[in-house]
Amino acid sequence: MNVEKPIFTGVWHIDEVFVRHEQRLASGKLEWFDYLWVVCDDKNNVVALYLSSDRSQRSAEAAMEKAKATAGFCPRVLVSDEYCVYPNACRRVFGRATMHVTAHFEPNQFFCDGKAYSLSNNRVERLNSTLRHRLRGLRGYKNLASGARFFERLSRTLNACRSTDLADALLG
Repeated sequence: MNVEKPIFTGVWHIDEVFVRHEQRLASGKLEWFDYLWVVCDDKNNVVALYLSSDRSQRSAEAAMEKAKATAGFCPRVLVSDEYCVYPNACRRVFGRATMHVTAHFEPNQFFCDGKAYSLSNNRVERLNSTLRHRLRGLRGYKNLASGARFFERLSRTLNACRSTDLADALLG
């Protein structure tokens, strides 16, 4: 199956979501907690899904680097919530050409390149809640590497299904 790469817009949304996975061992059940960093664009295309064991600036930068490599360009506007690592990570990865906007649930209105925008981070928050809902039914992944492979395949599947009704079937 040959899948076309989606055409990403210049406005990206980033957020992290807390995911739990567990292993069943002979001695009992062990639980770990990881963070799934989600980067999507204004058309709900998933630019990148990045799984990390911590919620740090280094992880945010790695998620942005992955999104930049996937899309092949830097966004014009990056919308995030009020987590304090996003402004510095955005500046370090994308440079000063990318405008960072903080808008969590309530829209933030601003001008960029002569256009008026009113953006909030609700788009990525909805994608996070959908992913969290789907992950609840899974038994989890065994380690960080297998979880990263799973989320890589999931992002390709979601983008491949965007043009069909299959995306709605997968997302609920």
